[in-house]
Amino acid sequence: MGDNLFDYYIFKSIHNTNDEIKKINQQENEKKKNLALFALEQKIGRGRAGKIWYSSRGDLTCSFLINYSLEATKIGQVNLLILSNLLNLLEKMYSNIDFKFKWPNDIYLNEKKLAGILVETSLKENATEHITIGIGMNLIASSKKTNFKSISISDFSNQVDSLNCFFRLSRKISDSFKNFNDINFSYLSNYLTQKCKDFKKEIKIKKNKKIFKGVFVKIDDSGSLIFNVDGRLLNISYGEIL
Repeated sequence: MGDNLFDYYIFKSIHNTNDEIKKINQQENEKKKNLALFALEQKIGRGRAGKIWYSSRGDLTCSFLINYSLEATKIGQVNLLILSNLLNLLEKMYSNIDFKFKWPNDIYLNEKKLAGILVETSLKENATEHITIGIGMNLIASSKKTNFKSISISDFSNQVDSLNCFFRLSRKISDSFKNFNDINFSYLSNYLTQKCKDFKKEIKIKKNKKIFKGVFVKIDDSGSLIFNVDGRLLNISYGEIL
């Protein structure tokens, strides 16, 4: 793999990639290695806010654990980075397809969900001890169990090699974290703003059981969503677009 950040773990079947990679990290605690884990089958996928991520054998289900100290206020930049990496990879692999981003962490195509990202952190004194990034993408099939419409790569392409996709993505993430301090997050936020499927649209956001209604303006450098509510700009760092 050349000058790669990760030690690799490959599984045929696993319960949950994020849980397993954190378990491996605990076992290897003294070595402080950065880990990349791929599973051909994930039995119990997990999304944000305790939601279930359904996947089929052969879909992309993987996790990355990076022992990296980052200020808690900058965690949103990790989401920007991984989303940009994943979108960029998809655009290179399927150059004629217009993929979109749904804030905060999903990839969409034709108003249907294709992929999701789950970032989990271990914090100590307002900085990360390690960052765990789980990625699920429908390559083989889209689930019928969800309350939202979904789509898979196999719906429009026969290029569905999940292991190859994992290794290509891992190299992108490796390069990004090795050069984290040099990344232009203004560029990434502008890129994602333009790719956002709700850009300039009226949206509703649910945050802490409250619902806000306004017009999507942009994604800022920290990964927060900026939207206009009756002429007032609000900064939302977490929540869900309804």
